[in-house]
This record gives sequence, structure tokens and C-alpha cells, in this order.
Amino acid sequence: MRIAPEAFKHGKSAEEIEFVFASYVTEWFEIGLSERGNERAMLVGFDSDGNAMEIGVELIPSDDGDDEVYFFHAMKATPEWKKKYSERRKHG
Repeated sequence: MRIAPEAFKHGKSAEEIEFVFASYVTEWFEIGLSERGNERAMLVGFDSDGNAMEIGVELIPSDDGDDEVYFFHAMKATPEWKKKYSERRKHG
């Protein structure tokens, strides 16, 4: 697991990012391929204080078959991502 420096520009900590990533209520939304051709997703979930967050991740393939998770974005969830999260949770 790696966190890009730009993931901290909105004031979120590594602990907050990792909490959202590990949470069972976090939803994953595919957002297309990176410039390197790797899968990317936006994770939408809640920090330990119950604040909605959006976390951008890129899955980087490795030789052992386990993708490395590279966090490139983290901030308070925008209304758009909150709506997508609510719709997904409502419709299962």
C-alpha cells in the first residue's frame, strides 16, 4: 500500500485513508484506467468520525499476482459521490 503525496492535499491523514479502505461499508466504483493502463476506482465510505470520504486508488499489478494499492486522492465526499454511494447501498 502506497499513498501519493497529492492524496494529502485536502488534509486527510494516512490513518483516515486506511480506515475507509478497510471498512466493510466502503463501496468501490470503477473509474477507468490510469495513464499507465492500470485499473482505478473511487472508494466512498466513512472515516472513524462518520464523515463521508472519497478515496481514489490505482491497482498496480505485481509479479506475485497481488495488486499493489496506490492511493492518489482523498477528501470529503462530494455530493456526486455521496449520491452514488446512497443509490448503490439502497439497491444493493
